[in-house]
Amino acid sequence: MNYWEVDNLIVVPIFETEKSKDQEVYDKFGMIFPDRKIETINYNEIGFYGGLLNWTSLIHHIAQQHT
Repeated sequence: MNYWEVDNLIVVPIFETEKSKDQEVYDKFGMIFPDRKIETINYNEIGFYGGLLNWTSLIHHIAQQHT
């Protein structure tokens, strides 16, 4: 699974396409992390270029180390 965990927040990429399983994934995360806030972010454009949360969170992590 590709998600980002920050304190009490779980950020899950969604794709909002006709065949996506966005709602199913959202519901599953709610079951896995019942005490956390689940937020979604549309990753269609970023996914088109070959990256998802792993790449964008890595960049955020590296930037945080250098501030």
